[in-house]
Amino acid sequence: VCILKQIIDRKLPGDYEYHKLPAPWIQIKLLRILAYLGANDLKTSEHMYEVVNESLKKADVNNNIGFAIIFEAIKTISKIYPNSYLLDAAAQVIAKFITSASNNLKYLGLTALTLLVQINTRYAVEHQMEVIDCLESTDETLRRKTLDLLYKMTNPKNVVVITEKLIDHLRITNDNVLRAELVARITQNAEKFAPSNEWFIKTINTVFFLGGDLVRNQIAHNLMQLIAEGSGEDEERDNELRLFAVKIFLESLSQPFIPDILLHVISWILGEYAYLSDIPLIEIADRLCDIAERQFDQLETRAYIINALTKLAAQMQNCSERVYKIVQRFSNSQSVDVQQRCNEFLQLIKNIKLMHELFPIDASCEDIEVDENMSFLNEFVNKSIQNGAQSYQPQRELSAFQILNTNIESNFANSKNQLFKNRIRFEAYATPA
Repeated sequence: VCILKQIIDRKLPGDYEYHKLPAPWIQIKLLRILAYLGANDLKTSEHMYEVVNESLKKADVNNNIGFAIIFEAIKTISKIYPNSYLLDAAAQVIAKFITSASNNLKYLGLTALTLLVQINTRYAVEHQMEVIDCLESTDETLRRKTLDLLYKMTNPKNVVVITEKLIDHLRITNDNVLRAELVARITQNAEKFAPSNEWFIKTINTVFFLGGDLVRNQIAHNLMQLIAEGSGEDEERDNELRLFAVKIFLESLSQPFIPDILLHVISWILGEYAYLSDIPLIEIADRLCDIAERQFDQLETRAYIINALTKLAAQMQNCSERVYKIVQRFSNSQSVDVQQRCNEFLQLIKNIKLMHELFPIDASCEDIEVDENMSFLNEFVNKSIQNGAQSYQPQRELSAFQILNTNIESNFANSKNQLFKNRIRFEAYATPA
């Protein structure tokens, strides 16, 4: 502290000055040492508050070496035991950096502000609009640093403003790497700080459209889980949220292009909760049929739509001719999953009562009872044993002789099969039909 004080007071010979600043490189090294010494130590930090503040103020001479000392002083302020006066002084200097025309100074300002945000987010909130404006920069490094800072400075009070700005930037940017980072930041902040479930649904729906398959599958899963489980405390309020989601996603169906991941969500939501809407289910099924005829990037997307049509048919206890034709058409799909769902539909529609029981309304959160002992097979097993079948014995209950005998028979069978597989065939091939 004493050495830094003497340097700042110009007690050194003039030969140590550089651009009107006394021994700037020594100042920087001393500030770094003080940062280590004062970390999490109030008593030690109190001895250095005054000299660090002087170093910060006297370095403001509007040249590069002065900016270097200021930046190091801010780093020291952020590492030693927090002092509100020093933090406020650092925030004022940072404001000059961020509003500078120089990208280098803006980058220094953003980096310094990131350090202060880790202590108190209010320092970033004061400059949030200036920070957001840095997203417009042509400097890729500056844009990335801005994204990182915006993510760290977001809180429940400013999440709406920051998210809107990030979404606006997502609409206009063509940089795929930046788009991926924007999508990740927006979704993470929305999940953390959403002011309401309705806002979260609208925001994620917008990101789905703008970001497409850049959105992680986990986000889609979390959205469906939120709508299915609700708060779990007020069923009426939960149904209002589900109806809100149905309306949002029905509007989305009218768009000319819908990303596959969003179609997964839409299909599931409409299949589960379309009955809450005032729109007739048969009309909703027709809209899904229109979508089903489109081309998709993922084969399973059509399977989601077929599954939604199956649920709607079960709820209506009826099937329109168009739905039946669509399902029949894709029953020979190249996708095994789509084939299976279509053929299940075609079989179940023959017994509409059974179909209704298999796909009850709003049963996505019901627990499934699993019969681990598979007692439903007891009658079949007993009848087989009576007809001479051997009773099953777990391996742990078999004697050593039985296990050895089984292994010998298995090895012999494998050797025999290999022998017949490798030998020359002398039989004539069958006559072609």
